[in-house]
Amino acid sequence: MRVFESLTLTLLSITAVEATAQDAPKFGVQCRVGYNIGATAPLSMPAEIREINGYSPGANGQVGVDVCYSISERFGLGAGLSFQTKGMTTEASVTSYQMVVSQGTAQFSGVFTGDNYTQVCTKNVALRVVAAYSPWTSFRVGIGPYLSYLADGEFEGHAYNGYLRIGGPTGSRVNMGNDASTWGAYSFDKSVMNSIQLGAYLSVEWFFVQHFGAYASLDWSFTPLFKSTFTTVPQKLYPIYGSVGLMYRL
Repeated sequence: MRVFESLTLTLLSITAVEATAQDAPKFGVQCRVGYNIGATAPLSMPAEIREINGYSPGANGQVGVDVCYSISERFGLGAGLSFQTKGMTTEASVTSYQMVVSQGTAQFSGVFTGDNYTQVCTKNVALRVVAAYSPWTSFRVGIGPYLSYLADGEFEGHAYNGYLRIGGPTGSRVNMGNDASTWGAYSFDKSVMNSIQLGAYLSVEWFFVQHFGAYASLDWSFTPLFKSTFTTVPQKLYPIYGSVGLMYRL
């Protein structure tokens, strides 16, 4: 009798678990808001950049929405659309760094030795497709490709506290001072940047209560910021940014 009761209870438990799994929604929608931090930078440090003297992230907000589909208890697929800003400010000491700058009404092209200030800001719309794995209900890891459209972009700065040799290392010397009237300025807009960027997306999500969660993610672009026809900036600069934020599951 006790064996029968035990088997009955076991079968009832299994049935309840299966019913719960079947009743669980296949589709889910969640919203996210976060902050991006990272850099638009070369994959390796050029020899011309001798020292990074300063770095600060920009006002890099992100908002988005995700749609998720559960294939099984552990695996799923997802797609997301986000609107995001990626930017930074850096200061560096450089030697024989190729540049095109303006000083007053004059423009000079050559190699610069001194200090360089750069500010980057891009506004993007990104679409990602993610394969997800959940080792337990409240935790999920996702990986997949993303495609990003550049809505607007600025890359600007100035060379100061040094000198530029016109044309090359032995060219005529032009001194660059510490104020707007004597430093060498530069500014580039989205017209010289790649409008479409392809990259890889990696995320970790944790729902600490039923509807609210937190996430951390990484966007690594395989497409450089500037078009191949734009040679004023000699290095290929790649947007590589992480994001942290909060999610709400509908």
